[in-house]
Amino acid sequence: MELLEMQRQAMLMYTSCGWFFSEISGIETVQIMKYAARAMQLAQNFSKKELEKHFLDILAEAKSNFQEFGNGKDIFQKFVKPSVVTTKQIASLWAVSSLYRDFEDEEDVYCYKIKKHSYKSVQKGSAKLVIGHIEIQSNITLQKSNVMFALVQYSGGDFHCTIREFSDENEYIELQKELFRIFMLNPLTEIIRALDEYFGREYFTLKDIFIEERRKILQVMLKDKMAKFAQTYQEMYKEGKSSIYHMQTLGLSIPDEFKISAGYTLSHQFNDLIVNSKGFLDGNIIQKAMDINFETKKIGIDIDKTATNKIFSQKISQNISRLAQSLEIQQAEATLELFDNIDKLELNVDITEAQNIYFNKIFHELGEIIENIDKSNKSSDMKFIKILLEIGEKLNINTEFYQNLLDKALVK
Repeated sequence: MELLEMQRQAMLMYTSCGWFFSEISGIETVQIMKYAARAMQLAQNFSKKELEKHFLDILAEAKSNFQEFGNGKDIFQKFVKPSVVTTKQIASLWAVSSLYRDFEDEEDVYCYKIKKHSYKSVQKGSAKLVIGHIEIQSNITLQKSNVMFALVQYSGGDFHCTIREFSDENEYIELQKELFRIFMLNPLTEIIRALDEYFGREYFTLKDIFIEERRKILQVMLKDKMAKFAQTYQEMYKEGKSSIYHMQTLGLSIPDEFKISAGYTLSHQFNDLIVNSKGFLDGNIIQKAMDINFETKKIGIDIDKTATNKIFSQKISQNISRLAQSLEIQQAEATLELFDNIDKLELNVDITEAQNIYFNKIFHELGEIIENIDKSNKSSDMKFIKILLEIGEKLNINTEFYQNLLDKALVK
């Protein structure tokens, strides 16, 4: 399986798009170098040849068109080498992630199956030491690695994770006891020295974790802290509001610290109103949102309406799409009402998708709609067309031609 995977990576190495362009730092060429790196990584198990050294000697002859990138060897070392995944990286990722989620005894992590044999932790103050024994198997090559790890989590949130091959159960148990003893009875520097002695000097920190996983871990780490910050801002705004407004009536300026807390609190209140309404905006919700807008003007701040803008952008696109399908006055009126709410809430909505739908499916039908006005029901048809034209104006589409056509039809 390893030989077959090596051959597959070698074939991918010749993917044509990597050879089309004249710049070796391009994403296509960097990608095929990654395939080559994986092929060489697998080849290490079957050959004593230093394939990578010879490979890099050849790449050094390929000059980049951009001076800052140097040559192919430099590009490989900067953009390709850090992406090569080792068993130890997968083990450290699992170990660090285990602090924030409960893994099953067997679980897939990317293209690896990880089996947990042993897992214990002790805590001293805000620091933690975890020692575990896991088995890692590639779902592609079926390679197996039996490893044990020791992970120190510092109070600041970073990690020191060391990995080594598992030998036998007795050694593992004795090592676990000894490391726990050192951790509990000595400063953190002593446990790091012990890890260097038993596991070697190679170690992994948060920066060695895959970037997407790093983001997830950091989000979890910051979640509690952000909740505390949020509570502080909300309390500061709530408790200081009356005093601040009194200051304002006396002609004094509002402190920036209060503006920050007000901006955070009112942004959340505004967006929560819309998000929690689940699309049903009654007059009460609209009024509350308008009151928040009034308060922001009074304080002299702008609030973040990103979440609400996104919701209304989707609603506008959906309504225009329904209107294009039905071409009924009820749907047109509902769409115009939606624009009215956008104005009341003072939103900045992305209307790109709605513009495209209107222009492609409604705009070019307006001429035919105007020509086919039902004389027996003229007032109703005229009202419908006027609403369609008004919606076009709301979408920043010039409807002057059809407005003139409609005026001529009215004369007739």
